[in-house]
Amino acid sequence: MIDGIKLDCLYLDPADWKGNERLQFVASVDLRTGEILPVPETATLDGLTFKITPSKTDPGGYYHSIEGSLHRFANGGGSNAEDFPFASLAAVVAHLVECFQIIPEKTRVKNLEFGVNITLPDLAEKFLKGVISMPDKKFVRLDVDRPKLGWICKRSEYGFKLYDKGKQSGKPVDNLLRVELTVKKMRYLSRYQISTLADLVNPAKVGPLIDLITNQFSEMIFYDGVIDPKTLTPRDRHRLERFTNPRRWVEMSRQARYKFRQSMDRFLIQHGATDTKTNALLSIQKKWQELLNMQRFGGDDFTGVKDQRAALQRVTISPLECQVKPSPFKGEKTSKNKFAGSPPETPLQEGANTPQNERTFCQECGRDISHQNKGSRFCSEKLYGKQGKRCRNRYHGRRRTTRKRAAREREAEALTVWLLEFHGQPVRLVVYCGLHDVPQILAADWSEFITWDHRSRSQVTRIDAPRWSGDGIEVFTGMRAKRLIIILKSVDYERSIGK
Repeated sequence: MIDGIKLDCLYLDPADWKGNERLQFVASVDLRTGEILPVPETATLDGLTFKITPSKTDPGGYYHSIEGSLHRFANGGGSNAEDFPFASLAAVVAHLVECFQIIPEKTRVKNLEFGVNITLPDLAEKFLKGVISMPDKKFVRLDVDRPKLGWICKRSEYGFKLYDKGKQSGKPVDNLLRVELTVKKMRYLSRYQISTLADLVNPAKVGPLIDLITNQFSEMIFYDGVIDPKTLTPRDRHRLERFTNPRRWVEMSRQARYKFRQSMDRFLIQHGATDTKTNALLSIQKKWQELLNMQRFGGDDFTGVKDQRAALQRVTISPLECQVKPSPFKGEKTSKNKFAGSPPETPLQEGANTPQNERTFCQECGRDISHQNKGSRFCSEKLYGKQGKRCRNRYHGRRRTTRKRAAREREAEALTVWLLEFHGQPVRLVVYCGLHDVPQILAADWSEFITWDHRSRSQVTRIDAPRWSGDGIEVFTGMRAKRLIIILKSVDYERSIGK
């Protein structure tokens, strides 16, 4: 979940850290005079760097900061390639409180990295080859010296990363993808009310951060390369080249980019593209929810702070709520929570005691819904409010869009066949106009309404035309109906001039 971080601890005194046996500070010294130079004194411990910096505005004043990887710190400075659940994050914060005099409510978060590691069915390197661009900005190499490592899209307030986690960590894993958001300015998270370290141990605030990752991932232009160019016509090959050109996406206007993306989606569906990106998105949502619900690894032998078992026991996650005991977090008592700043009761943790093979997850967001009624497919609106209703609406909205798209394609094919068999003969058409689809004109000859102006044609919503072979009618709606009128008008014009 949360990994890289930078914290400001302005309330500390230098003696709080310099007297700590765990920290060995290094200072810069003038070799001629032996004077300690006014530059930050640093101490590195298991992936975290503790800094004491002289103030430039307050003579004799200092400010303290911590930066580095909380995940590596939890592993004693080791790798951060495995999962780092919310409970382990809370345990690390408790350890910082116990050993380094950190007060979470007063500790400001300056930078933050959060994301998930997902296991792909294929190579992570192959997935990264399919990354084309963000809609309005190109990706750049995460590491120019390792061009196959991954990509980053840099913004003024944040950066969006995708990279091969196995390759980055040196682990013998080739299908582990890291999807991560790096926040450089905390203003970007202002709507989530995250500003202090105490906010990061509140699942009600940390949980919704997944929306930022999934929104970026959904907007990403992606093509997995499954279409064989040899099976395409020259025109379709040219279209595919245009769709996969990052420069073309960035240079477009917003409106043109929207239409271009719709065209790309139709093209990929038509030529049998797979759901690689969609499946990865579902894995991201599911993994985040698992990390939010998961208990920390190893019980009291949690590697990063195993020598501080009392500290580890201070933060626990129960199946129904997350509680923070008074030792690490000092807050005012409230009627609902033991301490102000501890998270409210939430159904997020329900179902945590259900065996893994019996758990069920929301088909839209991936949340664990094992605690809901058996047979539930989506988050309950009763438990999760608008967020639960959104899951159901999004799922059925996509299915409805797919059905409508398929219906439009069938109509287009039927119109092409109908026109091929039409040779100008009189035909009975029923034309529907207006918002209520009420038949306005019943024509014995199609030539009776080809004199309509553009305004009249624009009001047409449906045309019923007889099938040339057998009984029944062909129904053309929307743009297909309007196209039929335009084509009939052109046929009448050609007939009138003797072609």
